[in-house]
Amino acid sequence: GIMGHIVAGRASRSNDTAKIAVAGADAEWIGNRVFFPASIVLLVVGIWMVVISGWNFSDLWIILGIVGYAASAINGMAFLSPVSKRVGEMAAASDSVTPELRAQLDRLTLLSRVDLTILILVVIDMVIKPGV
Repeated sequence: GIMGHIVAGRASRSNDTAKIAVAGADAEWIGNRVFFPASIVLLVVGIWMVVISGWNFSDLWIILGIVGYAASAINGMAFLSPVSKRVGEMAAASDSVTPELRAQLDRLTLLSRVDLTILILVVIDMVIKPGV
């Protein structure tokens, strides 16, 4: 989310490999130990709310919310977490920001922005409820 975007942005502008290594390791740790469990709770509560309410899983806004949730989860697990780990490892192993490390930082920033955009669109979907 927003925190991941901030961490990725700060790390991508830094030339301090120690700071980049810590940011990469922290982003991976927070993603696996905070965002992943929170996303599971969010999914369970969302499903529960649909089941006990008058809404249906066939409602457009619920379908869009689930698709957005899945897209964010896939982005996090398949891309953000591995790239964060790679950035941390590459920075820890280097005394300077290499072109390869810079490319990974740029990729991390892009992936973070994509994830943030997805999450903002999901929130807009949940507020506007298209199709209702």
